Amino acid sequence: PFTEEDLVSLLYQYGGMKDEDQSKIGRFGTGFLSTLVLSRVVHISGDLISKEGKLSGFEVTIYREGNTTEELNKGIKKMEESKKLDLPLKGKTEFTFILPEDDSSLKKNSVEAYNKGFESLKENIPPILIFNPSIKEITIQNKDERYTFSRIISNGPVQNVVIFSKGCKLKTYIHFSKKDTFIYDPKKIIKEIGVNCLLELNEEEKIVPAKRCLFIGFPLLGPKKFESSVIFNSFEFEPENERSDIILQFDDKIQESYESAINKFIISKGMELFEQIIKYSIDKSYGNLYNAFNGLVNVSDFSKNQFLTKSFIGKMNEFIKTFHIFETKSGSRKQYNEVIIPFIPDYNAYIGYENHTEDRDFFENSIYDEFYNLLIGLQTEKKHLVLYEHCSKWISILRYDFPSKFGPNNLFKMISNFGNISNLVYSGMDTKEAFVNKIILFIEKMKNCNT
Repeated sequence: PFTEEDLVSLLYQYGGMKDEDQSKIGRFGTGFLSTLVLSRVVHISGDLISKEGKLSGFEVTIYREGNTTEELNKGIKKMEESKKLDLPLKGKTEFTFILPEDDSSLKKNSVEAYNKGFESLKENIPPILIFNPSIKEITIQNKDERYTFSRIISNGPVQNVVIFSKGCKLKTYIHFSKKDTFIYDPKKIIKEIGVNCLLELNEEEKIVPAKRCLFIGFPLLGPKKFESSVIFNSFEFEPENERSDIILQFDDKIQESYESAINKFIISKGMELFEQIIKYSIDKSYGNLYNAFNGLVNVSDFSKNQFLTKSFIGKMNEFIKTFHIFETKSGSRKQYNEVIIPFIPDYNAYIGYENHTEDRDFFENSIYDEFYNLLIGLQTEKKHLVLYEHCSKWISILRYDFPSKFGPNNLFKMISNFGNISNLVYSGMDTKEAFVNKIILFIEKMKNCNT
């Protein structure tokens, strides 16, 4: 039930005022306000407990249609007139969002927000169930669509959530968690922190990147200062008032605030758990490991921030260079210094590029395919070709100068180092002469060809 203070805060709050009660799920103040995107008129029905401990039902309708102070004040008056107290107990809380009756743009926006919200809800319920073990089951319904989400209790790293809706579907995650002690010296604060790290697997046991990377039991919705394919969760994260992101202080020259310090501590511990997930995934031969490193895509955005560069980007790069995460055409997993990732740095260097404005992708793919096929026969026991379908993913993630990237200039240098055709190490189906002719044809497609 609502306390009297809860109800007053819900009905009259227009901004995010953080409650000091850390046990409350809604302690950040703006959760309900964000739902007003669905409708500015909301009917609330539930139970109320008085200061004396008396329980009773209540109903009230919130009117927030106004934009000016005068209009908002009228809405408050209508809300107060709609308030009904001392009703029989309801036994549940209901929020009814009332859409405009006309076919206005406001109604269309509300319907669009609802549809997007419903899809987001379906997507985020499985991790919510894992992070909140006290919640056993969640059922949502949209007209004729009904979904029931239920967590399957497991003691191992692999956690499953079953979804019932005209059939049965399983959502699978790799989940690691830990507790550690956080110390904030300026205020002499010592606190035990719980951290979770979660990564999704599909039906083929291949890694799926997360769309939401930060949770405080429930997802933080909105643009983030950094993105990650892995989900970090902690009930001790300190969010911004809008609860769209966590507080991260980027100026390394001034004293760290408590909020920023604890958030950085949680991310650092989350990266330790992320390392465990990568090790576990390699041990279990899970596929598409590149999907675990999508957070490196915008590496340049963090280059001036010491914490993210060292503790997030730096750690990810360290894992990439440490573990056998590259799946190769030979069927084995190799380290970065044992693989070749074919890479075309500039497609504009090839004849005809400017003439393919409408089928640019087709042109680029044909150049890339030709280059990749040239390298198949140059594989050795020391250098393995990364799977074709993985190359574009790794290229988009890794730095431009990452040592495993192998461009046309690397190929030409390798060929010239053999000295003559008899020294060429080649294991393809063609003769060495035919293979060299293919390289020449490839070179001739370049604008600055000097053959």
